[in-house]
Amino acid sequence: MRLYPALGPFLLLAARVAGQALDSEIENILSRPTFADATVGVKIRDLSIDEVIYTLNEDVSLTPASNQKLVTSTVALANLGPDFVYNTTVVATSAIGTDGTLDGDLWLVGSGDPSLNSSRLADIAKEIVEQTGLKKITGRVYGDGTVFDRDLLPVGVHPDDEALYYAGQVAGLNCDINVVYVTVAPGDAVGDPAKVTVNGLALEDEAYVEIRSSVDTVEAGTGQGVSFDRLSGTNTIVVVGSLSLGINPPAYLTVTIHDPTAYAAYRFALALKDAGVDVSRMPTEPKEAPDDATRTQLASSTSEPLSEILKHFLKNTDNVYGEVLLKTLGVAADPDTPGSREGGVGAVRAYLDEEAIDTSGVETVDGSGLSHSNDLTARFLDNLLLHNRRSVPEEEWDVFFDALAIGGVDGTLSGRFVETPLVGKVRAKTGTLSGASALSGYLSAEGDKEYIFCILMNGFTDATEARQAQDDIVTALYNPETCHR
Repeated sequence: MRLYPALGPFLLLAARVAGQALDSEIENILSRPTFADATVGVKIRDLSIDEVIYTLNEDVSLTPASNQKLVTSTVALANLGPDFVYNTTVVATSAIGTDGTLDGDLWLVGSGDPSLNSSRLADIAKEIVEQTGLKKITGRVYGDGTVFDRDLLPVGVHPDDEALYYAGQVAGLNCDINVVYVTVAPGDAVGDPAKVTVNGLALEDEAYVEIRSSVDTVEAGTGQGVSFDRLSGTNTIVVVGSLSLGINPPAYLTVTIHDPTAYAAYRFALALKDAGVDVSRMPTEPKEAPDDATRTQLASSTSEPLSEILKHFLKNTDNVYGEVLLKTLGVAADPDTPGSREGGVGAVRAYLDEEAIDTSGVETVDGSGLSHSNDLTARFLDNLLLHNRRSVPEEEWDVFFDALAIGGVDGTLSGRFVETPLVGKVRAKTGTLSGASALSGYLSAEGDKEYIFCILMNGFTDATEARQAQDDIVTALYNPETCHR
C-alpha cells in the first residue's frame, strides 16, 4: 500500500491500520477449508484516491465463468452503441392477391435478435393480417438465419449438457431464448402415465418436439424424481421417473431445442394460423430468403435497444444473449460475412488492443463465459472496470452500470447482501461454473467512497461457501473497521 505525504501522522497511521485490517480479514476468509486447494485472484481499488488497496494473484489466469460477460458487454456498447437494435423482417417473393392469397413462400428473416419471442411473433402475424388482408399461403413458411453461421452449439458445451437451459443453441433467428417449457404432472390414479404438456399445449398440439415419457404415477408420499434429456441433433425429449399422486406443483423442465431458426419459423407459422391465415405447409428446415431485388417486405419488428438488452444479459446472466452479441460483433466488423464466434472474438481483441487494455494472461473464446477455456486475470478485470468508469462516454458508462445486478435487489444478486447495509450499494456480475466462481463490480460506501473489486475463484470444494466468501470480502471492504478509508 502506498501512503501519501500530504496526510498527517494520525491519518497515516489510521490508513495503515485500516489497510492491515482489510488484508487480515481477507486472509481469514480465504483460509476456510473450501479453499485449501483453490486458486483465488483478487484486486480491490479505491476509486476515491485511485489507489489499489489489495491484491492477491492478480496476474494469475483463471476461469472467469460469467464474468466474461463484462468483456462482451463493454465491447458491444462501444462497437454497436447503446441505441443499437435488432430488426426481424417478414418477406415474400410475390405480393398478396386481392383475395388475400400469397401464391408462394414466406420468410421470417432474423438479424440475431436474442429477445425475439412467441408474443412478438404473434404481434407480427396480426399486423400482417390487418395491413395486408393475408388469408392463405400456398407455399411454405421458412426461417432465414443466415446473418450468422450454422455453428449452433456454444463452444465447450459437453454433449451430456446440450439439453440444459444454460446451453441453448445460437442462430441468426432465435425464439423464446431457444428453449421449450415442459410440465410433467401426475396422472389421475396410481399407475397412470404422467400428464405432459409443452409450452402449455397438449402433446398433439405441439409438433416441433417429440416427447418420450415413461414417467409413472405412484402412491402419495412414496418419493419422486423426474429427469430428462434431448437426443443430440434432434428435438426428441426423453423424460423418465415417477411422480407421487396428487403432488402439486408439478415438475417444470426447461429444455433447449435443436435448430433455433427452424423453431422460430414453426412458432411464426403457428402465430399466422392463430391470426386466421390458412398455412397448409408447415416449416421443415431453414432456407435463405431471396435477395432484395426479388422480394416484398410485409412486416418488420425491432428489438428494444442494446441498453435494455444488456440489462437482461448482465442481471440475469443469459448465455444465449452473450453468444448472440459476440456473433453480432463479428457482423458489425465484417457485414459481408456471416457472424461467427471467431469474428466476434477478433472484434473483442481488436477493441482491447485499441483501448490499450493489457490482455496479458487473457484468453477469450466465447461471449458468455460458458467455456472453461476462457481465461481472465483480476488485474485485467480491474483495468476493464476502471476503463468503463473513467474512459468511456458517459452514456455508455450509465448503460453499463445500470445493467449490472444490484446487491439484494435484482438479478443474480437478488438473494445476496440481503438484510445488510450493502443492499443497493453493490453493482456487480456474478459467475458460476463447475469449479469456478466470480464476483466483480463496484461498491458504493459512506462518505462518497467508491471501490472496484474483482474476485476470481477456481478449484474450491463448495460453490455456496465460495459465494459466501465473495460476499464477506465485499462486506469487509464496506466495513469502516477494516476498509481503507
